[in-house]
Amino acid sequence: MMRLVFLLWLVSAGPLWASGFTFSGYEQQQAQEEAAQVAEERRAVGELLSVDCSSKLKGQRIAVLIGEERSGQGRARRTNDGPLFDEINSRLRGLGLKTCTQKEIDAQVADAERTAFLNNDMDAAISAAGRLQARFLLRGLIAVSDRRNPILDIDEVFLTLTLTLLDRKGRVISSVLATADSYVANDTLQTALQLTREKADRMLAQLYNDYCRQGR
Repeated sequence: MMRLVFLLWLVSAGPLWASGFTFSGYEQQQAQEEAAQVAEERRAVGELLSVDCSSKLKGQRIAVLIGEERSGQGRARRTNDGPLFDEINSRLRGLGLKTCTQKEIDAQVADAERTAFLNNDMDAAISAAGRLQARFLLRGLIAVSDRRNPILDIDEVFLTLTLTLLDRKGRVISSVLATADSYVANDTLQTALQLTREKADRMLAQLYNDYCRQGR
């Protein structure tokens, strides 16, 4: 989408070639900026993870429940997206945690209970944690709003991914969020998956850091 917006801007901006503009130069600049962003992201994640309490987390069970909330609908509903679930769980295992499988969660947590948990019912959280024998719960909530871009005449989807870490007593330990500024997509979960791949490392590192600093 950014390339499309840039091209539209370029057309409306008038002849720039006389000033020495080239597509290759623009693309090279973009690549350098992206590389700098990746390096900064890695530095930030490393700093957050430098607070070591891995011995307290090693082997502890955590269950991830993911839901979606669309603008105007009011309540979050469960979603079963294997790749998104796997992206988050693989990173949690990298932090030393033992993740519950989707099959275990489906077998132990009823749909109504899961929906209640996604909508901040702490009794449901405690019940789910007990059944799964999980020390932690991670709630992933995808907030979705969409609109028609009047200039480009295309559908846009705006996402906010919020990850909330709770203990087995339903107490919130920490919560973080990431936002996709503007995506053009027909598949909301695919857009959420891309956002997760880009932002989950830092989000989970922040949750880890918050937990460690609380000394629980």
